[in-house]
Amino acid sequence: MGTMVSRLVGYLLSPIRYLFGTPAVEGTGQDLVPCKSGPTPFVFKRRGSQFFDEDGDLAHEFYEEVRVEKNDKKMVMQKRVKNLTPQGYVDLPHPRINKDFPVVMCEALWTTDR
Repeated sequence: MGTMVSRLVGYLLSPIRYLFGTPAVEGTGQDLVPCKSGPTPFVFKRRGSQFFDEDGDLAHEFYEEVRVEKNDKKMVMQKRVKNLTPQGYVDLPHPRINKDFPVVMCEALWTTDR
């Protein structure tokens, strides 16, 4: 139950987490400056969808060959879900507008002439 709530809070806060700036991780040289005029409508990072395994390989899914107990000659591919580390946050190539931005960016003109 606690894991599900933590994951839900992470999903809800991920679009706005970097709007206010976060403290820099020491030794990385990547400092995020907090906004002076309030939140910005842009998102600069997103949650990565890939995983690292024990060897440091990065992929969406990992499979391993497993021998079938009945017949040792037959091999089956099984999806591996243990010992995987999430990629974390990834920088976007260009800023995107936050999905929760409550302002109309462009007004469409409606015409009744056909």
